Amino acid sequence: MKKYILINITLLLVLVGFSATASATDCTVCHEDLNLTKHISESVHKDLGCTDCHENAKIIPHEKSPKQLQCSQCHDDISKKHSFHPELSNKTPENELMIGCQDCHGKHKVKKQEGPAITTCNDCHSDIVESLSKSHHGKTQTGELEATPSCLSCHNESITKNKIAQNERCLSCHRDDATVVSMTTPSKEFIVSYTQSVHGKAVAQGNEKSAGCVDCHSAHDASATKKENIAKTCSSCHENDMKAFETSVHAKALENGNHDSPTCTDCHGEHSITKHTDPNARTAFANIASEVCADCHGNDKFAKKYGLSNNIFQTFKDSYHGLATAEGSMSVAHCASCHEHHGTRATTDPESTVHANNLIQTCGKCHPGANVQFTIGKVHVDTNREESPILFWIWVIYMLLIAGTIGGMLLHNILDHISKSRHVLHERRHETGKKPYPKTLYLRMTINERIQHAILAISFITLVITGFLLRYPDTWLVSTLHNLFGDYFSYRGIVHRVAGVAMMAVSFYHILYLLLTKRGRQLFKDLLPRFQDAKDAIGMMLYYIGLKKEKPQFDRFSYIEKSEYWALIWGTVVMSLTGLILWFENYSMGYLTKMGWDIARLVHFYEAWLAALAIIVWHFYFVIFNVEVYPLNMACIKGTLTEEEMANEHPLELKRIKENNTKE
Repeated sequence: MKKYILINITLLLVLVGFSATASATDCTVCHEDLNLTKHISESVHKDLGCTDCHENAKIIPHEKSPKQLQCSQCHDDISKKHSFHPELSNKTPENELMIGCQDCHGKHKVKKQEGPAITTCNDCHSDIVESLSKSHHGKTQTGELEATPSCLSCHNESITKNKIAQNERCLSCHRDDATVVSMTTPSKEFIVSYTQSVHGKAVAQGNEKSAGCVDCHSAHDASATKKENIAKTCSSCHENDMKAFETSVHAKALENGNHDSPTCTDCHGEHSITKHTDPNARTAFANIASEVCADCHGNDKFAKKYGLSNNIFQTFKDSYHGLATAEGSMSVAHCASCHEHHGTRATTDPESTVHANNLIQTCGKCHPGANVQFTIGKVHVDTNREESPILFWIWVIYMLLIAGTIGGMLLHNILDHISKSRHVLHERRHETGKKPYPKTLYLRMTINERIQHAILAISFITLVITGFLLRYPDTWLVSTLHNLFGDYFSYRGIVHRVAGVAMMAVSFYHILYLLLTKRGRQLFKDLLPRFQDAKDAIGMMLYYIGLKKEKPQFDRFSYIEKSEYWALIWGTVVMSLTGLILWFENYSMGYLTKMGWDIARLVHFYEAWLAALAIIVWHFYFVIFNVEVYPLNMACIKGTLTEEEMANEHPLELKRIKENNTKE
């Protein structure tokens, strides 16, 4: 009854044109259904009246739809942080899907936020909340983990609209909050390394298309960085690479649940991703084989687990491709050059670039004119007996040859050194009754022969050094050359080939010298092996061990010089032929097959070792370290020997020269 009386009085006042200021109690007369008295009393706004918000309703009668006071007039600081949900008191069909303060906080029964914001956001964003609840961030909001990031921790101000701000928001916890840093498995340094990555730098420079934290980790989805989903995550920017990767043996293994198989981050890294053009990048040209592929294919445990060859990386490392890569070549093939970067397939896959049917095309990218012969032979070559029996037996023969030849030379020279050292010591003590020799000089080498010898010596030493620089890229000399000259690899190859041509040229000239000159023909005749040389070698060994009192008398050339000369001839022929095969690989493999080229490469390498050791142990000893000529036999420079040297080393020749001089 009271209600109707008040309504009638109000209507009467309106009819007579009288207006009055309304109180909060007056509003309940018409709005009793809102239960305003109860709701407002329970609200955080209980000290406010209706007209504090509905300002234009103070005068009775008020407009049919009284304008609501904007919350921002009292809560300006909060409204700025909620700018993504602008305040909309009067919704229209155009803005119907947008929300304002009332949608989350209520209209009259406004209460303080209790519990995580996720429960409120769930009313509209249930699908997102469901995804978020599975993530670590979601678990912190439900109390499963200690930390308190809520929806509003990330969704405020303009953070969701700017990647720089987004990244800084993530770093504010994962870099700057000690509690969060202590709870997370990746270290602070690992997190921060993103800022120096190709993605982080691009974002910092204002590139909104570059990947930020939420692009890879997703804003809410916990599964975005699971290993089986990483490639899909990366594909949002790298679509073409993803298409290639999907065809790979690696992707198929991941699909089958094999988490040992690599995905994008295993090769490119996670946070500290750099461009492949950066020389320090894992995927840089010089590093991809050793720092990416070798992680799996150079791992013995991995090989045993999946039944793979355990020497794949080592055979690449020992190949020309691997050695050249290690020395800094930027044009030679590495793993991905043949197997592809992303679409790596099994060798049994007909679509694979390394399938037998496709090798001609693959090899032809670097070797124009590649034919079927190129495919005859193993790609990853090893001297294993089961896999490459021919190469194995060549290796065995050379090991025996090097051990026997160099070992015999070493033993011979040790005995020679002991014998000559004892003789020199006796002379110093005047125990031998040494007679003085005339100061006569005898021609040993003409200027022509000395020039031949100089070219041969320089080219040989150059070949040894430049050849072993390729074969042993981890030595101190290689690193020193890198520091001094940077990318010296191409120059090394040029120098090696020039030296090879010089050696072949002087060898060809030497043949002409032997054939076309009188002295040359006599030289060849004197160097021919004779049965007497074998007798002299045996007699010399008996003399060394004290079973013979007098050492053999040598003519112009002893067994020592003859064995060295003919070994040089043999070595020059072998090294020249195999060197030419290696040099012109496109032609040689086209005729001799890949296996033939591998045989030539193995022979060239071990023949180089045999030749180098023979020169050092045999020739250098007799012309440099021999105590009777140290520090150097000057015949290669002056061309002459003293009568004393002739008497010690070539007494029969000295005797013949003197007899001829007497007759004349």
